[in-house]
Amino acid sequence: MRDLRQELFGAQDWVAELISNTKPEQYSLPTPCSEFTVKDLLDHYMCGVCDKIESFPVDRTPAETRTVDDYLKEWNASSQRARAVWTDEAMHRDYTMSWGAVHSGPETVGLYLFEMVCHGYDLAYATGQPLEGPEAVAQAALEAAIEIVSNYPREETPYDPETRAPENAGPTVALAAFLGRDVS
Repeated sequence: MRDLRQELFGAQDWVAELISNTKPEQYSLPTPCSEFTVKDLLDHYMCGVCDKIESFPVDRTPAETRTVDDYLKEWNASSQRARAVWTDEAMHRDYTMSWGAVHSGPETVGLYLFEMVCHGYDLAYATGQPLEGPEAVAQAALEAAIEIVSNYPREETPYDPETRAPENAGPTVALAAFLGRDVS
């Protein structure tokens, strides 16, 4: 897999924009990730995904109450730390995922790229923001997801069965469908 660090960092920037446009009154809204509200997604996935990608080469417990500014500040700080630790040397190591799979540095970055873009879709959908992230970032995320997830029987991955994306879907929506979101 090619080096996707720049795309990962672009995804972090897109998610920062989504977080900054989220309103506290939207915290209780459901997301396409059915077991999570917007607040749950921000707590568990957004900060957790960014923390994980940052922590592989070198878990914070979420605060009980956070404002959008708190989420954004934490996201941006974690994004900056991830940019610092994903050095060329870190890309040459293997990393064990929480479900037991072992991935190379480039695969790990690719995996967290598509996780981040897909959860960005979830947040955008739930809060009424544009669903498509930056095209090159989303396309790279879709390609990484297809390459990585297709190497395993779907039931051995943490992803739902693929759904059908509309014919004219952009890469973010196509990624969400590939990872099991109902995008109809």
